[in-house]
Amino acid sequence: MLTFCTLFDSNYLDKGLVLYESMEKVMSEYKLYVLAMDEKCNAILRTMKLPHMVVISTEEFEDKELLEIKRQRTRAEYCWTCTASLIAYVFETYQEAFCTYIDSDLFFYKNPQILIEEMCNSGCSVQIVKHGFGNDWCAKEKERRAGKYCVEFNTFKNDIYGREILDVWNRQCRNHCSMAPGEMGDQKYLSDWAQKYDKVHVLQHQGAGVAPWNLFRFKQLKNGKLLDKKTQHKSDLIFYHFHHLEYID
Repeated sequence: MLTFCTLFDSNYLDKGLVLYESMEKVMSEYKLYVLAMDEKCNAILRTMKLPHMVVISTEEFEDKELLEIKRQRTRAEYCWTCTASLIAYVFETYQEAFCTYIDSDLFFYKNPQILIEEMCNSGCSVQIVKHGFGNDWCAKEKERRAGKYCVEFNTFKNDIYGREILDVWNRQCRNHCSMAPGEMGDQKYLSDWAQKYDKVHVLQHQGAGVAPWNLFRFKQLKNGKLLDKKTQHKSDLIFYHFHHLEYID
């Protein structure tokens, strides 16, 4: 069974519920652990009693160190701080063998099982996703600001290799997780993982990680297919990242 985790507050509740609905359409057996970042979100989700969702309150999740950090950081910075801690919490509390952190503004069009299988077939314990900004000077500047990899669909295996990398990332995020220019919270810590660790796999499936910052690379075909304009390679669209989706009114 696939296991995921995410976090959001009541301001992102609409996106989180749409994420869940998209997962319901493409998966029959899975579990989504949700860290509800405020009491309103926690109360609503628990009332809904969604069958494949496990709701985690901040009271259950936060330790003394996180409570101290929470006082010192902005709301966004604190959410980014909690990403690695949430994966670790799922491992320690629920003893899951794998866990994939997903952003709450994703939408799944196909079962992501194929993405997890890609990591397993590679013999790795961690999987990360490139932003895919492109190769021009503008893309290099975006990469400098936001990082080469995006914290949006990050899989960890609950083994010695996955936990080692997760523990380092968790400590880095707790020590420093800022939105200052060029820092980008928890995200830029991933920049050297593929070179530093043997057990890190960079996801190759081009139907994952499609987002506003790389959509220019593709042409949408019928039946949920994408065509890479440069390579002419076709693939299924697995998920789209609806980053900065806002209401007009």
